[in-house]
Amino acid sequence: MSSNSRAGIVVLFFFVFYLIYLILGAVIFSIIEGPEEIRLKDELRILKANFLNHSCVNSSSLETFLEQVLTASKYGVSVLNNASVNTNWDFASSLFFASTLVTTVVYLFVGLMAMLLVLRSFHKVCDLHGLTSLFQLPKCEEEEEEEEDQEPIIEPDQPQKQLTAGVQPSYNSINR
Repeated sequence: MSSNSRAGIVVLFFFVFYLIYLILGAVIFSIIEGPEEIRLKDELRILKANFLNHSCVNSSSLETFLEQVLTASKYGVSVLNNASVNTNWDFASSLFFASTLVTTVVYLFVGLMAMLLVLRSFHKVCDLHGLTSLFQLPKCEEEEEEEEDQEPIIEPDQPQKQLTAGVQPSYNSINR
């Protein structure tokens, strides 16, 4: 199997996983939030009918009415006739919420990784040009992987010779 087909299969897998995640999230949000919204709408309809049937409104019934309307309004449920037709947690709205949640988390992760990359690059450039003390940054420590690739120049079991002036080659004989 070539690397292009393998990459295509991986992208397809992630796309299918993303779609399944969104659909599953939409179903879960619809199941959790839908019944509560329906209950609040029914409760407000009954409350509104009872309120309108009273010929004379006293302050305690008005306060109760307003308290329940404001509580329902926090969840996006309105007492108005034209606003109560649509639901907030149907499948399409739940799908939109789940996709918003996923993209927010992914963008946050990508943004943090980009910030880390920029700061790491800035630190390497400062270390390369000797500006770490100017910006008061700690010295960059090389990663262990780079140290493993290096081989020692002098073998540890060989005796080291003392360098003298007579033993060194003369660089005057090199053609320029």
